[in-house]
Amino acid sequence: MGCFVLVTRAPTGDLLAPLHAALEAMASAGDEPARLPPLGPLEALFSALGASPDPDAAATAIADRLDADAALREGARGYVARLCRSVRTWAALADLGLLPAHGLVAEMQDRLTAKILPSHRPPHDLVEVLDEVSDGRGAASWAERVSDDAFIRLCRALMPEDEGARAALVHGALRAIELTSHRLAAVGEEPHLALFAEDAGDHESPFLAQAEEVVRFTTARRASAPADPAHAFVLLRQCEDQAARIERRIPQSGATIRLTYELGRMHDLLGRLRLLLTTLSPDPEVAWPARATLTRQLLKARVESQRVMPAVRRGLHLVAAEIVSHAGRAGGSYITRTRGEYARMWRAAAGAGSLVALAAVFKVGLGALHAPLVIEAFLFSLNYAAAFVAVQMLGFTIATKQPSMTAAALSENVDEDQSRLVETIVCLSRSQLAAILGNVLVAFPTAFLLSWLLSFLFGHPVADPTKAAALVHDLHPLESGAIPHAALTGVWLSLSGIVAGYVSNSVIARHVPARIARSRPLGRWLGERRRARLAELTGSRAGATTGSVVLGVLLGSTGMVGIALGLPLEIRHVSFASANLGLALHALGPSGVALGWSLAGIAAIGATNLVVSFFLSLVLAMRARGRGFRDLPSLGRLLLRALVRDLPGWFLPVGRTARVSSPPPPISRTGGSRVSVP
Repeated sequence: MGCFVLVTRAPTGDLLAPLHAALEAMASAGDEPARLPPLGPLEALFSALGASPDPDAAATAIADRLDADAALREGARGYVARLCRSVRTWAALADLGLLPAHGLVAEMQDRLTAKILPSHRPPHDLVEVLDEVSDGRGAASWAERVSDDAFIRLCRALMPEDEGARAALVHGALRAIELTSHRLAAVGEEPHLALFAEDAGDHESPFLAQAEEVVRFTTARRASAPADPAHAFVLLRQCEDQAARIERRIPQSGATIRLTYELGRMHDLLGRLRLLLTTLSPDPEVAWPARATLTRQLLKARVESQRVMPAVRRGLHLVAAEIVSHAGRAGGSYITRTRGEYARMWRAAAGAGSLVALAAVFKVGLGALHAPLVIEAFLFSLNYAAAFVAVQMLGFTIATKQPSMTAAALSENVDEDQSRLVETIVCLSRSQLAAILGNVLVAFPTAFLLSWLLSFLFGHPVADPTKAAALVHDLHPLESGAIPHAALTGVWLSLSGIVAGYVSNSVIARHVPARIARSRPLGRWLGERRRARLAELTGSRAGATTGSVVLGVLLGSTGMVGIALGLPLEIRHVSFASANLGLALHALGPSGVALGWSLAGIAAIGATNLVVSFFLSLVLAMRARGRGFRDLPSLGRLLLRALVRDLPGWFLPVGRTARVSSPPPPISRTGGSRVSVP
């Protein structure tokens, strides 16, 4: 247990000389049992350890020196004994590295405050000791790199034989065990968690039972009576099983940020409690590896607890996990694996293309009104939102919305070897190609025909020559800001997908449809049949409809915001770009349109829309599974290998990733396209 006090910083210098000098300073520090010893020698010792290029060699050098010099060994152990008797360890053992009970927002506020104001903990608290003698990541880096054997040998070499010091360490561990156990019981019995548990309250709670068993163990250990935590480990396993049952239900029941947070905190508490109990094992071969692991966790956690970004990353993980928890069924419908699904994707994309052409005509007409800026932004937003909602209600597909809606489906396939994720991405690529071609090939001629029809009826085309020339210029990939504007559109597409996933999951996780179906006021106001219909629509379409409206507002108001801020903010959406080309071609004729550059611009806009929104969705999916950017290079290599091995499969439902077609399942129009009903 003495290894709990190992800390460090990372200066430079020779290896052996600083180590020996630090040991000698520890040995000569004197012995005043009632006071915290000077921390300078400890800082110097682990500064040298942190600076060592070979962590095992550094630890071995200290142990060898202590073995060879009995006086130095006794002095160093006396220093450590004094430290153990005076340092309060239980708070750090029960807190450091675990999700806090007060939530991540309050945690980030505390960390920001700590950048300016000192902590209010007493100076003999282990957390304060770590702050006093450590600087940077040297301690955590050294502890992570050193082998278990070398680390344990160093801890044993410094471990005092003083019974008072050992009793103080055991006392701190027992108090931390009790505190962690009771916190676990409180989390496990949280009413919010019970809503997601199967047969909640029908059986004896393992969370309460483990708390009782832990109290029996700690009471016996303090009384020096025989104490065996074996039954406590059995109950902890039952707690883990209960958490696993809740997690298995999340794809069906959805998850809130609070539920995801509480489950994460539960796993933290379970892991720490197991580790603390193991450190008290009478078998040194079992106890010392656990103590080494615990020390590593404390060192790493203390470094991270001084930084704000780790808390931000944890918060992003919780948000990502909630977004993708339930939305996978809608997102999965955008991924075609059979020829039948591929053909249906073409038909759905063609239907969306015709609606996009109609919306493009309305947008040009609304722009001709020259309404005040805010009114124009409102009308544009309403036009976009109506088009996207109509596409979703009719079961059609807009290509660029695909990747923004597939984060959940991607996250379900994030595994260790990434093979399933690669297959999913290949299937998604051909689905996107089919959808984008279906949109473009229909939107362009439909817009042209609508402009011709309206010109025949009213005597002039939809777009006058000045507006038509502006539409053509906006498509040029070099002379306009088409590509950066398309990248911004990709961000908006991804954001709308996030909103859709969040709302869809929240509606299910909070049982909104069932609560609407039981609402007495709604029953009186709407009648039983309309109330039931509202509950059904809320469960099936709330997320997709909200995402469509948000996307419409983002696309419709970006230009106004850009003008207000004096920034060149615009949007370029590939489906609307192709429709605009059709309007301009009718107004100007073939001689007035640089058709080659316009087609190149449409291709660049489509590629940028898809790449940006897909990348953001992939990052969201990997973040939801606790993966980061470090996994992207290996994923890129696997994708390149799949491209070489199965090139046709990226464009058509053939090859390794294609499946045998089956009769189409029953459908439910939930996510903007056809979704299988389980």
